[in-house]
Amino acid sequence: LQMVLSHWSVSSVVVLAVLALASAKTGKFRMEKVNYIYDKAIQRIQDKQRLAKFEGELGGFDRILIENKEHKETGKYTKEEASTIDRKLRSLLEKYDLGTVLDAFEKVLRAKNLKPPPRKPTKQEKAGKAKATAEIDLASVQFGDEKLQKLWSAAQNQKFAKDELRELYSELLELEQKQQHLEDALHALSKSANENHIESEDDAHIQMELKNKRAKEANRAVHAHYDDLHKKVLNQEFAPFENAKVKKLWTAAQQSSNMTSYDLDVIREELVHFDKQLKKLDAHKEEAERARETVAKSTLEELENTELEAKHERLDRKLKKLEKYLVTKIKHSEL
Repeated sequence: LQMVLSHWSVSSVVVLAVLALASAKTGKFRMEKVNYIYDKAIQRIQDKQRLAKFEGELGGFDRILIENKEHKETGKYTKEEASTIDRKLRSLLEKYDLGTVLDAFEKVLRAKNLKPPPRKPTKQEKAGKAKATAEIDLASVQFGDEKLQKLWSAAQNQKFAKDELRELYSELLELEQKQQHLEDALHALSKSANENHIESEDDAHIQMELKNKRAKEANRAVHAHYDDLHKKVLNQEFAPFENAKVKKLWTAAQQSSNMTSYDLDVIREELVHFDKQLKKLDAHKEEAERARETVAKSTLEELENTELEAKHERLDRKLKKLEKYLVTKIKHSEL
């Protein structure tokens, strides 16, 4: 399964990157709070000399807030100190008619940290879902998303038990729902960016922060879930290999830091073929051994036994070459 960005991952990255670039401002100060205040001051203070004076006074608070942050890390922080800084900062802002900016920043900060708890499905929902999954004909399942369908097809070609396949099917359905949530979040974010907001500038900013946060969380959830399922499907535990030699090669390939997901998919297919050929070689070997143990009753049987030995030797040489190629390929990826 080639790990490339699909249409949904591309859209998420593009939209979030564009919006981030559009909203990003060069931070003049080190503290996020001070940069936020300064951005608002630029919009509201028209007089350049007055703005320059405010900038100088604000710079002092930037240094004070940095020291306060260091005090938190070293255990010297006190609530009284923080309260004094907050009071003096508010006094400065009111002097420049920016009294509401600090409250707006705190709203934005709360919005960034806001994460509603996930709703747990009820017992009835779990039971209904399990029953519905049990009744599905897994052989006929098709997913609309190309990446999900590739995962599903790969799983069906492996040695998953029926229960494992049904569990994987349920997880893929859940991932499909997460993709839809991501699309909805991106749509809401894009729509909000293009709308003319009736509410105040600060409220509009808070709403954008919330929608941007939700879109990023949805994007992370989709990619994390997909990566987990991808690893599960390609994990050695479920890999369709019987020969210990092939399993060892597959482990080496998985441990190679230079192997991309696409490289792993390619090597996996080659190892599947190698595993089948080794099984065939074992069958030939058993047949040849039985032939050697049996006394030929005729010239024809003797000739057949000789041909069988020759066929076994040819296959053995062929597979030794294939094994050398695979070992070299995997070792080369580690360099």
